[in-house]
Amino acid sequence: MGRTALSIRVKLTLGFALFLGALMFTSGAALYGIVRYQLFHHHDPSLIETAAQVERILSRQDDCAHLETAQIEALDRLGHLILFHETEGEGQVFYRSPDSGKLPAPPSLASLKSLAPYETLHQGGETLRVHSRPYRTRSGRHGLIRVMDRMGEIEEPLRFLRLSLILLVPIAIAIAALGGYWMAGRALAPVDRITKQAQAIEAQSLASKIPHPGPDDELGRLVDTLNQMFGRLERAFEGMKRFTSDASHELRSPLAIMRSTIDVALSHPPKPGGVPRLPGEPWGGSRQTPTGQLRPPAAGSRGRREA
Repeated sequence: MGRTALSIRVKLTLGFALFLGALMFTSGAALYGIVRYQLFHHHDPSLIETAAQVERILSRQDDCAHLETAQIEALDRLGHLILFHETEGEGQVFYRSPDSGKLPAPPSLASLKSLAPYETLHQGGETLRVHSRPYRTRSGRHGLIRVMDRMGEIEEPLRFLRLSLILLVPIAIAIAALGGYWMAGRALAPVDRITKQAQAIEAQSLASKIPHPGPDDELGRLVDTLNQMFGRLERAFEGMKRFTSDASHELRSPLAIMRSTIDVALSHPPKPGGVPRLPGEPWGGSRQTPTGQLRPPAAGSRGRREA
């Protein structure tokens, strides 16, 4: 049992829906990625600038193991700041701004060196964007500047965006598929009309032509091709009819003569000896046999001739 073939209209609709679905899925994923990136990295430029200001404040003296009052006041104005120093191989906090909260400090110097430049941390119900920047004092002491900023509520907007994309993309694809099915039907309607007109043309009506749709596009060229094909078929049929008529006329006279001759021959009684006598042949005359020999006259006919 053969498999049912899909119509061109359905194939076009499915192809359009698949292409649109892939495009919308890619666009939605790219949109979500861009929005998420912007939300998470929106604070990065200000964090970089704050870290640079902290480094300038710390550079006022050779070693920052003990901060001066002016330095502490300047750092307090910046806020959201933690400073680490290397002390006897361990990372120790030597400054924490009052509004830094309970942000956990790295437990060791190794963890200080392996920190990523940017982090997103959730602390006390808040989302913090943290920038870590290593520095070195003029005396050679290594340290780490760790600045942070509150990002506000970003998970809820991202969750709403994900839900919107998950719901809206299939709905948009379904609506677009219905529209594509309707448009494909409108586009293929002239083809269906041309097909019905071509099916109505038979051998007795090859002179009929399919009406031209107007513009010289794909449909116009299709109609021209079909009309030319019907024209060639019409000329071929006309030639066949002429050949049949001429052959019938040429064969009519010889066949009529042969038929009349046979009828006349069958209407006369056979000669003695069982050979039918042809019209105009004398009863006692010699006759050439089919093998080319002359048949002698029969005895009865010779007696009649002598009498």
